[in-house]
Amino acid sequence: MVLALLSFISSVYAGPAAAWGAFQEQDLPEVDFAEVLETAPLNPQQHAYLKPKQHLLPQNPYAQTDFTAYTLEWGEVKLGLIGAYAGVLPRIQVGTQPLLDLMSIPNANAKFNLLRAGPLDVAVVGSMHRTKLGDFEAQFSGGGGLLSMRISRGWSIHAGGIHGRLEASGLPDQIPAFLTPHVNREGVEEVTGQLQNLGLAPSLSAKGTLLRVATDVRFNRRDSLLIQGTTFIESSYSGDLGSTSSPLAQDVLSILVPGTSDGSFSRDLTAQERNYVYTLSYQMSFRQLDLRMGAGRGGNPLVWIAQANDASWRFGGKTRAETRRTRRGWRVSGREDLKRQVTPPSGRPIESTSQRNVGSGSVSRNE
Repeated sequence: MVLALLSFISSVYAGPAAAWGAFQEQDLPEVDFAEVLETAPLNPQQHAYLKPKQHLLPQNPYAQTDFTAYTLEWGEVKLGLIGAYAGVLPRIQVGTQPLLDLMSIPNANAKFNLLRAGPLDVAVVGSMHRTKLGDFEAQFSGGGGLLSMRISRGWSIHAGGIHGRLEASGLPDQIPAFLTPHVNREGVEEVTGQLQNLGLAPSLSAKGTLLRVATDVRFNRRDSLLIQGTTFIESSYSGDLGSTSSPLAQDVLSILVPGTSDGSFSRDLTAQERNYVYTLSYQMSFRQLDLRMGAGRGGNPLVWIAQANDASWRFGGKTRAETRRTRRGWRVSGREDLKRQVTPPSGRPIESTSQRNVGSGSVSRNE
């Protein structure tokens, strides 16, 4: 029985084995793969055409962070005209405004991208400013949220709101350190003393909610068109000269601030029609320089300048590291092609790098 089973198995496999043996015995043509794969190297013009230029690289919809829910990449740093920011953890960035720091107004801000679900991103933001000049103290705190949605490959919309509150009290009898060489300290103390003699102990409180909408149309990684609009949907302020203020001080305040009563005042700005700003800008993002230029209109002259225009220097982050590797690979391949053009190996075709992967990131000329 065992012999019969073995005979059956051998008959099953005998046919394919015989066919494979016959195939191996056939005379097959020899193929020189070197002759197939190797062609002439690229000339300088061809190599320059394949340079991974910024406007030919794939789009990065998460690049802009000031009006969106996106954050800087981990390890990325942005130094701008009005702020310095750094990505300290994945989807978390912190920043400060150096000019205010120099003016003895320490400040900090943070953004946390807490949700990324497909084309939707949601972030929370917060900021704090504080200063103290003798008896004068002021503090601003704000917080809110931002939402960004990618509508298509090159188009995104953004919206958000931020609520802020300012509290200030006292008279400044000191001056910021950066003004010390340029301001007469005794003169400041004399003016402050005269105001105190009038019984002034002023306080100010202000609050507001800012609504912001924006949309950007990206043509490639470098060029994009940006439209922004902001408006205060709620804002008000109130103040008081202090319970010990003199009648003279109250009369002066009533002239400067209409509606003042007994040294106190308040005003609701929500109903004001001229509290909007809208701008149109052209954004150019080079290797490390971001440049934004545009124009707009606002409730007050020139208030749109800071929103429509900006310049910043950026470095670090995963995306820039990948781009550097791509450009480095392109330069290396160019040197190798040039070397083979100058000293080609005799008797053999010259190896080509035209189809070589020049970096870790792909470059598409249609991007």
